[in-house]
Amino acid sequence: MENGILILKTCLIAWWIVEFYIISAIVEILTDRIKNQLIKFIITKPFECMKCAAFWVGLIMTQNIFIAIIASFLMNEWDKKYNYMKL
Repeated sequence: MENGILILKTCLIAWWIVEFYIISAIVEILTDRIKNQLIKFIITKPFECMKCAAFWVGLIMTQNIFIAIIASFLMNEWDKKYNYMKL
């Protein structure tokens, strides 16, 4: 039961990180000064992708790779189902 709550918390925090505009604006301001594209990619990716954010939040928050992977999988499915554009 406790693992389910940790996974839910991880998913909610990851969703908040990706959807909260101020965080992405701060990361954009900080990475404007970086010239190396690889370092810029590594810094910005966890703040743009729900799957990546869930993985890193889960890994940092719980220090359990399995919870991080499960949360990342759930957010990937959430992203595929609910974040799409009809053209």
